[in-house]
Amino acid sequence: MSQEWRAFWRGFKKGFIIGMKETPRGYFLPVILFWQFLSRQCSALRRKLALKL
Repeated sequence: MSQEWRAFWRGFKKGFIIGMKETPRGYFLPVILFWQFLSRQCSALRRKLALKL
């Protein structure tokens, strides 16, 4: 079982890296910006909650 999982993971990583290299960077930009925006909002919310507590 663990060997099958390891083989799957190795293949997945290889395919993911190849996909990242072949995909134009502009495709990921909105996702990255959205993720940064979300993380900023979450940290701001945590600060507000910490102040209230």
